[in-house]
Amino acid sequence: MKTIYNYHPQYGYFMASSEADESPLEPGVYLIPGYATEIAPPDDVAKDRVAIFDPESNEWFVTKDYRGTYYSKYEPWSEKIDNHDPQFRPDMKDYALGPIPETKYMQDVFFNEDTQAWEIVDTLTDDREPDERIAFVREFVNQLDLMGISIDELKDLLDRL
Repeated sequence: MKTIYNYHPQYGYFMASSEADESPLEPGVYLIPGYATEIAPPDDVAKDRVAIFDPESNEWFVTKDYRGTYYSKYEPWSEKIDNHDPQFRPDMKDYALGPIPETKYMQDVFFNEDTQAWEIVDTLTDDREPDERIAFVREFVNQLDLMGISIDELKDLLDRL
């Protein structure tokens, strides 16, 4: 048996190793399918890197891995890019690699440029939210109060949906 190393047909990144089949017509000769090679990828590829096979040079090279889901830093729920190419990445000033953390009722998520990470904020008290958003939330709470509905009651209603 001979071990072969399969790589992605479009992007070239290492996918898995498998065993090549022996040729039924030529004993001792192994059949190597397309998008596979007998050359082993490097063993010491770091977690944020990826091994890519170049069929022209017949070599593996290691590069930064940009595969993943990217979200708009400014409106994370509005635009999402699922990226499968380890070498392509959207303009990083506008996008961040996911995943976006899950939020609870009356919370929002934003991308903190200083820490380069997603943060969850309370929409009622956080000063970093736009003034219009805070004004809207305050008006919403006032309207609930006029209707005799507390925030806790609204939470219970939403939890039951």
